[in-house]
Amino acid sequence: MRIERRKFISYAIGGAALACTGWKMQDGRMKRIVRQSQALGTTISITVYHHDQAEARKAISNAFKAIERVEQMMSLYRANSQVSRLNRDGSITSPDPPLVRVLKMASDISDRTNGAFDITVQPLWELYSQHASSGSLPSEEEIRKARQSVDWRKVAISECEVAFLSKDTRITLNGIAQGYAADAARSALEKVGIKHALIDSGEIGTHGSKSKEQDWTIGIKHPRQAGELLGCASLEDRNKDIANYYDETSFKAFEALSPRPHFDEPADIERTLQENSDEVWALMQDPKTSTYVSGLSKLEPKLDAAMSEMAGSEEKWQELKAGMIDEGRWSTLFYE
Repeated sequence: MRIERRKFISYAIGGAALACTGWKMQDGRMKRIVRQSQALGTTISITVYHHDQAEARKAISNAFKAIERVEQMMSLYRANSQVSRLNRDGSITSPDPPLVRVLKMASDISDRTNGAFDITVQPLWELYSQHASSGSLPSEEEIRKARQSVDWRKVAISECEVAFLSKDTRITLNGIAQGYAADAARSALEKVGIKHALIDSGEIGTHGSKSKEQDWTIGIKHPRQAGELLGCASLEDRNKDIANYYDETSFKAFEALSPRPHFDEPADIERTLQENSDEVWALMQDPKTSTYVSGLSKLEPKLDAAMSEMAGSEEKWQELKAGMIDEGRWSTLFYE
């Protein structure tokens, strides 16, 4: 499957939002209105289907204003944003309530994942960014030193003040701000009666559906082949499908496949899959489960061995895997 148009977005391994026409009403055709702008270090796009173009354009303007408020709080691309001032000064007083909510949410996720998600990775990001500009990689000693500044517990958060407990701490909300911006834009659209919209803020937000017959659909970009898709995912908010993508059971499976919070600690795939075998095996057999695995080629035989043990035999695992591949639910990318 090849994509010839539309931009690609970071979406876990990368994603492409695909919008197309199709809405009709008994009293006329739904009109499609699209607007793009720059924010949060990326191109923001909002697509709306509505019977009145003027109302739709006004609603989209309100949605972009909501994104602007998020950027003024959370963007690293603005020197005067609250996050930029926090990184520069080590503290801010009277932070905006939405920023406090996002910081507390991030802290809670960090605590629950034992640091697998950590907004204080900014020193590491800066280190790699500096080296990328010269086409090099940081040394082990540079990485070790930068990692000493990474610890979500060194951020004190209250309604009155946000402060760092270490002078070397810096944060990035790039892993959560885009999603919050999509939610804020969707809320702004809902308030003025928009029932069908797709928001691309670097993360995907949807409201309603693309047509009466079809939900909004995104394509999952192939991480190593330009213009290629690994598959498509249907997104709709009528039954809160998006909220169910990352439930507690799913997280146990993610944790089994990537159990360590720090990238340079070895992962014992066989052991961790065995410890979570019941949850993982149940997910593999669920027709709603789609799996993508990427990593060094030496991971593949270990993964197959662990899954064969869960299945009871290599033959049973290969049979299930072949069925998942046929259904588009199993994709892998292994490399040297």
